[in-house]
Amino acid sequence: GSLRSIGGDANFERSQVKSLGLLESIGGNADFRDSQVEDMGSLRSIGGDAYITGPKIKSLGLLESIGGYACFGGSRVEDLGSLRSIGGDANFERSQVKSLGLLESIGGNADFRDSQVEDMGSLRSIGGDANFERSQVKSLGLLESIGGYACFGGSRVEDLGSLRSIGGDANFERSQVKSLGLLESIGGNAYITGPKIKSLGLLESIGGYACFGGSQVEDLGSLRSIGGSANFKYSQI
Repeated sequence: GSLRSIGGDANFERSQVKSLGLLESIGGNADFRDSQVEDMGSLRSIGGDAYITGPKIKSLGLLESIGGYACFGGSRVEDLGSLRSIGGDANFERSQVKSLGLLESIGGNADFRDSQVEDMGSLRSIGGDANFERSQVKSLGLLESIGGYACFGGSRVEDLGSLRSIGGDANFERSQVKSLGLLESIGGNAYITGPKIKSLGLLESIGGYACFGGSQVEDLGSLRSIGGSANFKYSQI
């Protein structure tokens, strides 16, 4: 057909549609759960939430932006195609996506638990929380900021890459992180009790409670301020 835009929601659940053809934009939510859609056609934008958990979609093709929540959890999507921005939360839990490709920003929370994601691609910012527990990610790559809580406990992350700021709490308990790298600020509480971190490096400020109890940290590096209480019990400092 010639359909190029849908101003509101589009529900393809249990429909027989296999290709989106010339459709370029969906202004509201897009629901592909249990759909037969295989080809995203010319679709470039979804203004609202996107439930891309259909059993046959493997690539997002030309899609560049999702304005709201993006759910890939349990889907067969392997390739994010041209996707550059997700305005809301992003759920990759139990998805088949291995690389974030061209994706540069996630406005809300990012859930990588039990996902296959290994490569953070072009991602530079996560506006909300980031959970890497039981994920395959080892390096944060180009990621510069996490606006909310960052959970590295029980993850495989070793290298924080270009990360400079964490707006909320930072949990390094039971983590594999070896160095804080370029990290300069943690806005909330910091649990730096990972078995491999020995220096705080360039970290200048912790906004809340700082826990070094039982840690291997020997050097506070560039740390200038702790906004809350500090626990050095059984530490190596």
